[in-house]
Amino acid sequence: MDNKNLIVLMLTIFVCVLVNILSSTPLPLAQTEKGAYFTKVEHPRSKIYQANVREWSFYMDLNVFNANCSGDLLDEAWSFLKVYVNDELWWNEYNDTTYHFWQCNKGSTVQLRYRANIPTWKKPNNYHLKVELYWYHNDTPYLQDTTSFVVSCVLFINLRHQTAFSYLSVYLLASIGLSLYLLGQRDLEVVAFTVPS
Repeated sequence: MDNKNLIVLMLTIFVCVLVNILSSTPLPLAQTEKGAYFTKVEHPRSKIYQANVREWSFYMDLNVFNANCSGDLLDEAWSFLKVYVNDELWWNEYNDTTYHFWQCNKGSTVQLRYRANIPTWKKPNNYHLKVELYWYHNDTPYLQDTTSFVVSCVLFINLRHQTAFSYLSVYLLASIGLSLYLLGQRDLEVVAFTVPS
């Protein structure tokens, strides 16, 4: 074999190996390996103010698609959510509700809306929320998908005493005016006028 044929053979083997490796590596965002997954997650992107004295309240809108999860011949599947706030389990739908889970059959999409309440004793802060989707089959939960986001909970402070005509503003303006007047009077006393006779 001459060098030209050897180089062509080596290049062909290299391309075949490279194509084989790339085709066997799954795509990082491929949704087909998950049995069920979130297709839409909507949450507040701006600051959340107190709903009342005791809590911050906001809504999470979630769409879940079931690609492969089924427990029987009818392709029925049951799912539930767990919500974590700052990596602390905040709400387990299976344990904390009377219905425990909801139905999302194979090949279908379910739209969910949840109201989340964070008590004010947790203090104003940026809270990291993580929502986990579980498929419940044969008395065993299987984690299917996870999504996370940050919500900013802030306090509403009434600034009615900071308006232009509030008592504090009047006192401040009166103090500044009086100070300027007194400074002006002091300057006039220092300057002496001579009147020609």
